[in-house]
Amino acid sequence: MLTKPVTGVSQVLNVIGHAARIAGPVQYTLEVGDSKQTVLLWKGQIRSFTLDAATILVDGENGLIR
Repeated sequence: MLTKPVTGVSQVLNVIGHAARIAGPVQYTLEVGDSKQTVLLWKGQIRSFTLDAATILVDGENGLIR
């Protein structure tokens, strides 16, 4: 799992795509957000190991994810 943020559309999509392939199927359990960020909590599984994870999306000035 990541401990440093990634930026840029292509890098974010790459990381999320790999997570979905490795830990899939991913089940989103909660979405919490405000005007600046959204936190997605999700569960996945790799073999017999269950993952509980969070994806944090930060919004830029234009309202797009940055």
